Formats: sequence, C-alpha cells, structure tokens
Amino acid sequence: MEKKKWIAIIILMIISIVIPLGIMAEGEQAQSTQEDITMEAKIGFDGHYRLGAWTPITVEIENLSQDIDGYIEVIVNHDSDTAISYTRPAVIAKDSKKRFVLHAQINTIQKQLKIDLKQGDRTIKSLEVKNLAPMTLNKYLIGVITDDKPALSYWWRTLGEGSIFSSHDTVQVKTDEIPDNILVMDNFTMIVINNVDTSMLTHKQLLVLDQWVNNGGILIIGTGPNATKTLSGFTPTIIDAQIGEIYQTEPIPDMDNIELNMARLSPVDGKKFMDENGQGIVWMLQKGKGMIFLSEFDLGLEPFISWQGNKSLWETILVNSLNADVVTALRDPNIALDINVNHHYGSNYQLREALGAIKALDLPSFTNLIIILLGYLLVVGPINYIILKKFDKREWAWFTIPALVILFSIGIYAMGYWQKGSEIIVNTVSTIRLNDNAKADIDTYAGIFIPRRGDYEVSVDGDSFLSLFGEGGFDDMHYPNAQEQHQKRVLARISQVNPSSITLYDSNVWTMRTFTFRELDTAFGDIKGELFYEDGKVRGTVTNNTPYPLEDVIIYTPFGSFESIGNIVSGGQKEVNLS
Repeated sequence: MEKKKWIAIIILMIISIVIPLGIMAEGEQAQSTQEDITMEAKIGFDGHYRLGAWTPITVEIENLSQDIDGYIEVIVNHDSDTAISYTRPAVIAKDSKKRFVLHAQINTIQKQLKIDLKQGDRTIKSLEVKNLAPMTLNKYLIGVITDDKPALSYWWRTLGEGSIFSSHDTVQVKTDEIPDNILVMDNFTMIVINNVDTSMLTHKQLLVLDQWVNNGGILIIGTGPNATKTLSGFTPTIIDAQIGEIYQTEPIPDMDNIELNMARLSPVDGKKFMDENGQGIVWMLQKGKGMIFLSEFDLGLEPFISWQGNKSLWETILVNSLNADVVTALRDPNIALDINVNHHYGSNYQLREALGAIKALDLPSFTNLIIILLGYLLVVGPINYIILKKFDKREWAWFTIPALVILFSIGIYAMGYWQKGSEIIVNTVSTIRLNDNAKADIDTYAGIFIPRRGDYEVSVDGDSFLSLFGEGGFDDMHYPNAQEQHQKRVLARISQVNPSSITLYDSNVWTMRTFTFRELDTAFGDIKGELFYEDGKVRGTVTNNTPYPLEDVIIYTPFGSFESIGNIVSGGQKEVNLS
C-alpha cells in the first residue's frame, strides 16, 4: 500500500513539471513563429479598389520557421452590418518564400484591411494594410502600364467639369499586376500602354486584355521610337500592324507647332483620326464594343509631355471617336451608375423569383391556416372548458391549456415539416453571354433550400469567384471604424481553391440561401444570324450552333419590333421575316 502511494506521488510530480513545460514550449514556439515569418501585402491597384468589383489581394510570405500548412484569411465588409470571409490555402515550406493572390468583393468604404495567416484555429501572423483608396461608382479607373511613370504623369491630371477626364482616378499597373481574369480587369474603363515590353505579358494576360477591349474597354497605346518594344507582345489576332520607319514630323499647327518622332504604322482594319488640317497621328481600331487607339508617337517623350494640351488632345480624339453613350458615361459616371443599378436590381429580383420557384418555399394555404386557427380556439376555449366543467376540474385549466398549446405547436410544425420536407434542394439559373470565338461566359445563380438550421458548405468545380447573391447590399456611404469591423456578423466563408467552396453560416430552417459564380471562356458554340434588310423587313436565317436546343427564340430590334421563331434544335436553322 505504501509503495502504491509513493508511485502516485511521483506520477503527480512528473505531470506537474511536464505540463507547464509544454505550455511554455508552445508559447515560445508561437512567438518564434511570429518573429520568423515576414508578410507583405498589396490590395487593389496601387491601393485603389472599386466598390463591388473583384479586388486582387496579393500576399507575399517568407517563412524562416517550421513548415506551415494553413490558410490566408481576409474578412471584408459585405454591407453595414455583415461581413464575408475570403480564404486561400497557404502551404509554405521552411526557408522559402511564396506569393498568394486572393480576390474579394468589398461593398463598403474601408480604408484598411486585416490579413491573417492561420494554421487551424490559431493565427500565426497578422498584417494590417492601411491608407487604402476606395473608389465609389461615380468615378472610373484608368490604368497606366509603363516603365516610366513620371513621363506619363499628365494622365493623373483631371480636366475641368464636363470633360471625360473630370471624374477618374489613375493608377500605375506593372506588367506582373495586369489581371489574367476578366472579372478583375473590369475594374478598368481605360488602359494606357506606353514604353513597356509587352512580350513579358503572359498568354492569359493578353487574352484577357483582348476580351476586355471586346467587352467595351478603351485601350490607348503609344509607339514612336519604342514601337517595336511596346507592340512586341501583341499577336495579330489582337493587333495586326506593320511597323515602318521612324521619322520626324513637320511642325504641327494644332499642337502649337511641336515636332514629334513617329513610327509609320500600317494596322489592318485601322482608320486614322484626322484633325482639321488632314493630319493623322492616331489610328483607331474598332474591336467588338471597345476601341483601340494606336498612336504613332510615344506618349512619354518630349516635346509632347511638356505641351500643355497633351491630355486635351486625347479628350478631342476620344469624344469624336467613341459612341455618344460611352462619352456621356465618361463625363458623368453617375448616369451610367443609375442605369446599371436599376438594371441590376430589376434582373436580381427576377432571378431571385426564379430561384425561389420550388414547392418547399410556398406559403401555407390561407384556408388551412384559418381552419387550424379556428380549431385551436375551439379546443383551447369552449371545448376545454366544457370538458373540465363536466368533470368539475376547472382548476386543471392551468395545465390543460399549456399542454394543448404544446400539442398544437407540435402538430403545426409536423404539418410544415410534411409540406416542406427534410431534403436539401438546389435550384440553379444560368445566363449565357456568347463571345465571337464560339465560347461563352456563363453566370450561374444557385439557391439552396435549407431544411435544418445550421452551417452548409457547397463546392463548385474549378477555381471560381463565388459570391453571395441577394443577401446584404452595396453601401458606399457607410465608413466603419476598426471596432465596427470586428463586431460584424460573418455571413459566409469563401475558399478560393480548386474546387472552390462557400460555407453559409447560421442558415435558418426552411429558407433559401443564394450565391453566384461565373465560368469564363467555356466552349459553347454560337448562334449565327445571317440577316439583311429588304423592303421594310429583316429577312434571313438564324442557326443554332450550340450543343443545346433553344426554346421560344425571339428576334427583336431596338425599335420595338419582334418576332417569335419558336424552337431551334441543336444544329437547326429557322427563317426570319421581321417587319
């Protein structure tokens, strides 16, 4: 017995020594991890980001500690009351340096963001990026891609009210910062490229730049003595132009008689912008909804950069070359904003209606509710009273009424459970934008019917940009402080990895949670229309070259006329005869 007692005492002494040492070692390990990890981050473009757009968050981590198998997390405001968590896995070997890119939609004005490197539930490094420059939608963004920012400093200058250059912000974009995703490239309305080696751009960056122009982007390229360098990366499918000799112009009257060193260019399908004297120094190339302006002179060389009218020249060229609606939107982005907001909320309402078109979300029958309510009142009131009176037990009402309430509540819940069911229901709607290259951008909107309260994780194939749909809202007036940021309720966690996933937190029973994502450059085929105008009618054929049958096809014109041509099978063709 005495021996057992001493053994127990020794074990307790060992435990009392080992446990504190373990706690101390864990604390020292966490401290050394913090000190041995260096983290740097860039948000948006030179600190600028557009509210509601996909903002790149680039994080560089150097790890001099033990191997890390964790993730990067950024929590951003979704609206004035809620937030979204964006994450990306981060596996970093000891004594190595890695670069990670996340993308987030920031819907409210935030001048700082906190970035955490986590392993499990433990934060091993944090970084706060301050002095951000949020852009509301009453401004547009110009990106300047150049190796010589001081020479192009006039692109940062704004012109007077009513000018297309009165409501913009300008940022320098380095070649490795050019987006390779069209959703991120859509931050920009105008891009200027000058004196930069475009052969350094990746194939994906060039494809996205070309798609951005086709979608309505405005691209301005300076050449002159640096023409070969600046145009070296562009394939003929993007810009097909021959570069000739470098020559000096005569004094140009409309430019205060300055003389420019120019490259003689011969772009295919190009048209020169001519001034009043018939002088043409800029080529215009229409591409889809957008435009490329190919300047025969370098935008960052003397004497052009010292000429007071350098930016006003581009004002004149753009105003006289672009579509009137585009010019109006550049002069007053609020006009375009009002149109886009009205269209956005109108289409979103219709999409939410379509996603909610499932039986489980139907409201209960009004007749059944009245019958249940009347039955409840009769049982709890007169019937309960008559029975208790008959047995002379009216004091039991203190127990029978609560019991009846509980029984009816259980019954009503059982009826609702029987009607709505216990299965997860997924409803999707997709909108498809066909491109000129037989590919399509597909926006998918998904609704998840929630049968039980809790958290739900949904995975989507590919590294998609997932976002909530129809929850929260755009708020460009709210300016939260740091304390408010930490108090916000996190609606969802979005993991940007392949496959992407979204975790919907604290979902209520018998409701629908919705999210959306876009698939880019999906092989889809095309719908080809061979139409012509004759004797007051549009005639011709429409051919369905997609792998899907088309139902209820309607041909319409901007003038209010339309014609339903019915269904078109895959590979089929229909005649058009539209007045």
